[in-house]
Amino acid sequence: AGKDYKATESELETHLNNSPVPPQIRRTIFNDTTIEGMLKYYSDSNRSFALVSSEGGVIFDSRAMSKLGIINTLWDGGSLFIDRKSSPGINLKEPRLTMSAMIQPDVYHKGFCTRKKELVKTSGHHARFLMCQPTSMQGTRIITGDNYSSQYQELFDKRINELIDESLAMSGERRCLHFSPQAARIWTDYYNDVESKLGGLGPLRHCREYAAKNAEYMARLAGLIYHSSGEEGEISPYTAEMARELAIWYGNEYMRLSNPLTFDNTALTVPVRLIPEELELFNWIKSYCIEKGILCMKKNDILQRGPNRFRKKDKINWLLDLLYEQNRVVPVIEGKTLCVAPNFDL
Repeated sequence: AGKDYKATESELETHLNNSPVPPQIRRTIFNDTTIEGMLKYYSDSNRSFALVSSEGGVIFDSRAMSKLGIINTLWDGGSLFIDRKSSPGINLKEPRLTMSAMIQPDVYHKGFCTRKKELVKTSGHHARFLMCQPTSMQGTRIITGDNYSSQYQELFDKRINELIDESLAMSGERRCLHFSPQAARIWTDYYNDVESKLGGLGPLRHCREYAAKNAEYMARLAGLIYHSSGEEGEISPYTAEMARELAIWYGNEYMRLSNPLTFDNTALTVPVRLIPEELELFNWIKSYCIEKGILCMKKNDILQRGPNRFRKKDKINWLLDLLYEQNRVVPVIEGKTLCVAPNFDL
C-alpha cells in the first residue's frame, strides 16, 4: 500500500503505443470482390491490382462493377480518396488496375451490357478494354499422339516468376519508361493517323471514345513488351512497331465486335479498319528503313519480313499500287532488283 504506480502505468502506456504493426498481406489478383474488399490490401508497396477470371461472368456480375467510375480512375492510374463507413478512408496514390476476362458473347452482351448499357457507353468503361473474339478451334482439336514440347511454357513461367520477384524487390517503387527518338516518332505518327479520323465525317467518328485511347494502348503495350522481354535502355523502334501492330489489331477487333451506334450488334458484317491497310504497310516500310538506316528496301524483303497478313504477292502489289498513287512510296531499281523508297516527310 502507498506505492506510486504512475511510473509503471506510464511505461505500460508507452509499451502499448509501440505495439508492432501487423504485417500487410500482399495480394494482387482478385476475381469476385468489391472495390473496398480489393483496396483494403492497398499500401505504399502494393499499389497494383488485377481482376482476372476465365469465367468473366463472375467479374462482370460482381459488386465491383457497380462502381465503374472508380474502376475507370484506377485503370487511368489517377489518384483518388475513397471514404469508408466502418474504418478510415483510403488515399490512393497512383494505383494501377488491369482486368482480364474470358466471357461468352451472349453473357457479355445480354447480361452486363444490357443492364448497364448507357453507363458503360458514356463512362468510357467499354473503351478501356482490348477486346477480341478468336475463331473457334472446335472441330480441329485432334489428338495425334505427337509429343508436344513444353520448352516455351517453361520459359514463360520462368520469366513470370522473375517479374514477380522484381516487383517484390521494388516495394512499390515506380519505374518510368521512355521511347527512343525513333520509337517516339512511330508513336506520334500513329497518334496523328488515328486523331485525323475522329472528327467531322472521319471513319472513326462513331467510336471516338475507343479510338481516342488507342494511341495510349500502343504506349502501354510497348511498355509491356519491353518489360516482359527484358529489354534495357529506351523502348526501341522494333518494340514500338510491334505495339502498334497489336493496337491496330485490337482496334479492328473492337469495331468488328461492337456496334458503336446501338451497342446491340455483336459483330459488324463489314469491319471498319482503324488504320487503312496501305497506311499500315507504309508505316512499317518507313519504320524498317529508319531502323536499318537505309533509304529504300527490296520488295522481296517486304514479302519475307513484313507483317504476316501482307505476305502475299497479290496483296503486296495491290497495296503498293495504292501507295504509289498517294506518293507515299516510289519504286526504285537497283541493278536488277526492284526496291521501294518511302517518303520520309510524311
